[in-house]
Order: sequence, then structure tokens, then C-alpha cells
Amino acid sequence: MREVSLSLLPLVIVLALVSGVLAWRWLTERRRSRAAQAAARQARAELQAHVSARQAVQSNFERLRLHMLDAYAAVDTQGLIQEANPAYQELTGYSLAELRQLTYDQLTPSPWHEQERQIIQEQVKVRGYSEVYEKEYRHKDGRVVPVELRTFLIGDVADVPAGMWAMVRSIANRKQAEAQLRASEARYRAVVTAAPVVSFCLDTEGKFTLSEGSGLSRLGLLPGQVVGQSVFDIYQDIPDALEHFRRALTGEPRQGLVTTHGLIYQCWWTPLFDEHRRVVQVLGVAVDITDLKQAEQQTRASLEEKVVLLKEVHHRVKNNLQVISSLLSLQADQADNDRAQEVLRETQNRVRSLGLIHETLYRSENLAQVDFSDYIRRLCEYLRRAFETDADRVEMTVDVGSVALNLDEAVPCGLVINELVSNALKYAFPDGRKGRVGVEFRLTPEGRRRLAVWDDGVGLAEGYDLQNAESLGLRLVHNLAAQLEGDLRVRHEGGTRWELVFGQLASKRSLE
Repeated sequence: MREVSLSLLPLVIVLALVSGVLAWRWLTERRRSRAAQAAARQARAELQAHVSARQAVQSNFERLRLHMLDAYAAVDTQGLIQEANPAYQELTGYSLAELRQLTYDQLTPSPWHEQERQIIQEQVKVRGYSEVYEKEYRHKDGRVVPVELRTFLIGDVADVPAGMWAMVRSIANRKQAEAQLRASEARYRAVVTAAPVVSFCLDTEGKFTLSEGSGLSRLGLLPGQVVGQSVFDIYQDIPDALEHFRRALTGEPRQGLVTTHGLIYQCWWTPLFDEHRRVVQVLGVAVDITDLKQAEQQTRASLEEKVVLLKEVHHRVKNNLQVISSLLSLQADQADNDRAQEVLRETQNRVRSLGLIHETLYRSENLAQVDFSDYIRRLCEYLRRAFETDADRVEMTVDVGSVALNLDEAVPCGLVINELVSNALKYAFPDGRKGRVGVEFRLTPEGRRRLAVWDDGVGLAEGYDLQNAESLGLRLVHNLAAQLEGDLRVRHEGGTRWELVFGQLASKRSLE
């Protein structure tokens, strides 16, 4: 038995080895199977993630395509439209179903076909996209819509061209703005070129960058002739112009007169700034005012001549009135009764009041306006002397503001003052009674004139009626107030106070 067992030993060993190898291979295959299953599960997970990511990208792209403001369209290799977002449909006026029945060329006016084919051949097919370029679409309603777009190549999985897609944006508003700008520039250039002025622009070194305007012809220059030349070389003999330019370079707008070539120019220098408020150029305008200045000198000479004539007229009128006053004085001295003398003296005072107005105008710088404050003081002083009133017995008060009247207002107003002051000096202080006489003349808050003549004398008789006054002087006052279109009132409490309020009258005189 022992011999048989020994003979079987190698077989047992072999069987054991085979069993071990088979067990090791089973274990190895098991491990491999598990690893393969894990790898398969990971691959399935990665594939699912990739699919999900692709779906998310596609979903986001679809939302972007539908809601983006720019228009989007895709065409196949035959030029047939396959996709178009709502913005593209709105831009062209067609629905997506209608667009899919059209080719890209059918939406494009024929003048643009060759240009666009060239862009596709030289740009899109070479590098996969084009630069931004402009073209036009034909809208469904027939109008032409200007657009700008960029075209991209679409490839399939094997990178074989399968079509193109484009991002499109309407530039109708921009084109309209550009057209308006060009029209504005054309109008501006037409104005600058045709206007009898010189428009120029200088850089910070003083070189001309612009020189336009028909006014250049009077300087013997052509438009643009001095561009590139320095103002310091051309106008070195006009220091005022150079100083204005230097000041404008500091940011200060300037203007002034410049004389050159026997011509007079009114000039403006305006600094132009960049976004950092630095002066980069100076814009200038020069207007030839030579003829205007000559006309101004002629007008001034003519005006001075007429002023001299008017002064002479007022001087002669004053002298003539003085002669009349003197004649009345002589006649009064020869009158054989007191009443006649009184009437002549009153008339003399009226003439004298008129003469004072012309004398005031003769001495005035303004021949159209009488300085009435000075006139009132002189008239009151004359009347006080004419009535031989003692200044210690009757005090004369004059309170007047700075008021000027034209001749149509001054004459009746002066006569009113003459009559009322004369009346007060004659009748308010009988039997040597002392008192005061005052004249006030000022503007009201409404801009009207208020004249007041008052006294603290015996006052008017009880029941006095201005409308039916018997005195020539007071009837004259009433008529003159009406001539001034004024409101005349009288109060006689503690004396007498006359008030005349009137507005400004338009002068009826004209100088021809």
C-alpha cells in the first residue's frame, strides 16, 4: 500500500497545482470582471453627464436664440434658411415657416450678392467666420433694412461644412443718424463756406487745421490755403490776435477787434477741450465789419451834426422866448393899470417857464429827455425872485427824484408847476404871513409820475370847484392835466395840496 501511495504522489501534486492555477485565474477574472463593471458604470455615468451637459447647453442656447435682442439665422449649404429666432423674424417681417421657403439671397437685394459671396469665399470658408460687415435686407413689406452681421461656418461631426449661421443687427437708426449728421455737416459747411466770415481752427502749436469762408477772398486767400502754416508766421505783425490766441490756450474764451490788410474784423477765439478738460484746439470766427464800422462812423458824424443843429434850435428858441419875455416885461412896465401889469407878468412867467425847458435841453447831453429835477429847482428859484418873495418869510422846499421827461411831457408839466407855484406865492400868504411852499416830483411804485405842489397858507375858498374855476391859470392847469392824460386832485386842509399823477406819454416828435 505504501508503494502505491508513493506512486500517486506526483499526480496529487499536479492536481493541486492545477487547482491552484485555476483558482488564481478565477480570482483574477473575477477581479477583472469587477473592474470592468466599475469602468462600465463610470463610463455610463460620464456619458450621462456629457449627455446632460449637452442637453443643458442646447437648452441654454435655445433660450438664448429665442430671447436675444440680436437676430439669428442658420442656412444649409444650398442657402435655404433652416432656423431663425423671433428677432430675425421681426427684422425681416416673415414667420419662421415663410423663411424656410426662402433662400438667403432672396432676402438680400441683388447689389449685395457679389460682395457677400466674396466675403464667404475669402473669410468664412478660409477661417470659419467673417469680420463684421454691412448689407441690406429686403423686408416683407418691400422696404430696405440696413444691417450689420457676422457669419460663421457650421461643420458636421466630421468637420465637413454643413451650412452657415449669422448674428444680425439692424442699423437703421444709426444709418438715419449718420444721414442726419451728414446733412448737418453739409449745411454747416455750406454756411461756413458761403457766409461772409472766416472760420479757422488752430492746434496748440498755432498751426491752422481749418481755414474756410468766403470772407477769405477779401484777404486774398483761398479756403484751406493756410492750413498747416503757423499763425505766428502769418500774423506776426498783429500782436493783439496772437495774444488772444495765447489766452484761449489757457481755456479762456476771447473776443476782440483785429485790423489787417486795411480791414476790421470782429473775432472770437473759443478753446476746445478733450475729455480731460485739456485744450486741444482753438476754434475761431472772424467777421468783416469794415463796412459796418464805416457806416457807424458816418452815422455818428451825421448824428453829431444833428445834435449840433438841435442844440442850435433849442438855443434859438430859448433866445426867442427870452426876447418875448423881455418884450412882455417892457410892456408891463408901460401898462397904465395894475390888472394889465399882472396879466403881462403872468404871461412873462409862462414864457420864461417854456424858455427854461429849452435852456435845459440845450445844456443836456440827451436832447430827447429833460432832467426835470434840475428844471424844477431852477423854475422855483426864478418864480421866488419874480414875485419878490422874502426867503425868510416864505420857505421854498423842493423834493424831487431823478426823473426825465420828453419834450411832450416837460412843456405841459412845467406850465402846471409855474401856475400852481405862482398861485401859492400870490395868494397863500396874504398880509405878510409866513409859510412854506413845496414841490414834490417822484415816480410811483407803478412807474407813474406824481407831481405835488403844496402850501400851508390860507387855503382855497370853501366849496371851491376846480371844474368851474374862473382863474385863467387854474383853468390852464386843468387843461394841461388833461393833455398829460393825468389825474388832478386838490385838498385844502391846513393849506392847499395839488396832486397830478400821470403816466409816460409817447413822444410825438420824430427826427428825420
